[in-house]
Amino acid sequence: MYEIYTIKDGDTIDTIAQEFSTTPDVIFNLNTFNPLARLEVGKNIIVPAKKLKNLRYYKVKDGDNLYAIAKKYNTTPEVISKLNGLDEGEYIYKDQILLIPSSDIEIYMTVEGDTLNELVRKLDTNLKDILMQNEKIYLLPDQMIIKKSNR
Repeated sequence: MYEIYTIKDGDTIDTIAQEFSTTPDVIFNLNTFNPLARLEVGKNIIVPAKKLKNLRYYKVKDGDNLYAIAKKYNTTPEVISKLNGLDEGEYIYKDQILLIPSSDIEIYMTVEGDTLNELVRKLDTNLKDILMQNEKIYLLPDQMIIKKSNR
């Protein structure tokens, strides 16, 4: 979902955002530096991954809201919010780039105290499929767990 990018000479927050099909605000939200600060060559920052497996980018249009986008892509506003580091009910704006689950997967965001047995029950699947479809499982709050859909 994210990757590390090393700032090069001549980079600006706008050129980095454009390269990763995102916005400067997303990059500022993923990192802890001041938007007014100068970028330091050689410094590593977190950026959205270019090649997303099981996810796609969605560019917000006039009149969009999380509920309508979620309905269109058969997911929930909560999943979209968590995938994008948004608080529920947070305002989204035109041309903002959001991560949306692909249509052939279901996503569950873990909560404090989840266990593998609970994931099996909540996702109505088996442990083997959960382990095969997810590279790493830490069971920390807000980890994205993928289940291939039977749709």
